[in-house]
Amino acid sequence: MIGQIESNCKNAVPLTGAESCAKQEGKISALIITGLNAYFPIEKEEFISELEDDVSAVGTNRIYPVKNIVGMTISGGDINAPDLGTYGGPAPSNLNAKNVAYQINAGDCMYKELAKLNKRKMRIFRVDDEGYVYGTVVKRGSEYFFAGFEATLYALRVPTDGSTAYNLSLYAYYTPNNEDEEKNMMAINVGLVNIPDGLIGVVLKKGSKSGTATVVTQCGAEDITSEYGEKWATSMFLNDSGEAPTSVTYGEGTGVLTFDPVGEYRVASASSLKTTIPGIEGINELVDLS
Repeated sequence: MIGQIESNCKNAVPLTGAESCAKQEGKISALIITGLNAYFPIEKEEFISELEDDVSAVGTNRIYPVKNIVGMTISGGDINAPDLGTYGGPAPSNLNAKNVAYQINAGDCMYKELAKLNKRKMRIFRVDDEGYVYGTVVKRGSEYFFAGFEATLYALRVPTDGSTAYNLSLYAYYTPNNEDEEKNMMAINVGLVNIPDGLIGVVLKKGSKSGTATVVTQCGAEDITSEYGEKWATSMFLNDSGEAPTSVTYGEGTGVLTFDPVGEYRVASASSLKTTIPGIEGINELVDLS
C-alpha cells in the first residue's frame, strides 16, 4: 500500500487524580476585551503589572474592561453527534458553534460605546467573581503568550417583559477554534481590586465667557471639572497643532477653566492624562473657545 492518511486521534494521556484544592471557574463578573492580535505575558506578575497601563495604552495591547456582568446565556457549544445511517446511531464529531450573551448592568451610554465593536473580531478574557482572569495560551514563533478567546462581538438592547425597557447584552460569537482554545485554558489570579475600569470619553464645553470651558463626559454631558479641580494642567489640552495652551487656570468659585491664549482646544488622550487623572479619554474634537 502506498501513501498514508494520518490520524487525528489524540495521544495525550489523561491524568484524572483529584487535587485537594482544585479551582473551578466562578460566575463571570467582568470581561476584558482586546484586539485580535493582542498577546500578554504568561507570567502572573508581569501580566498584573501591565494590566492597569493597558487601559490607556496606544497600540495593539490596549484593553477594554467591561464590568457589572450580571448574567450570561449560552447557545450552542454542545456536542455535534449526527446519526451514522439507519443502524449506526449517533457518533460525536466535534462541538457545535457557541455564542454567549453577556448581560451587563449599564445604561444607554454603555450601549453606544459597545456598539462600536459590532461585527468586529476581538478577543475576550473572562473574569470570575474571585478575580481570576481566564484566557488561553497561544504560541507565536517560539514564545508562549496569554490571550483572550477569539470571538465576533455584537451589542444589543434586548426587549424585556416590560419591567424594564431592555437588557443590555454583549453577544460573543466564538470561532470554531474555541474548543482548542478552551483546552489550552489558563487562569491568572489578579484579584477583583486589580481589574481596571474602562475609560470614559470627555470633551470640552465652551463657557459663557470667551476663553472659558468645562470638561464634560461625551455621552452623558456630566460636568467633571470640579471633581479634579487644581489637577487640570496645560499639558492636558491641545490645539490643532498638538500644542498646549500657555496657561489653564481653574476657578475655585466658578468650577470653570480659563485658557490663555484663546483658541480651539481638545482634551488630551488617556495616555497623557493617566498619571494625574486616570480613567478618562479625551475625544479628538476641537472646541472653539473664542
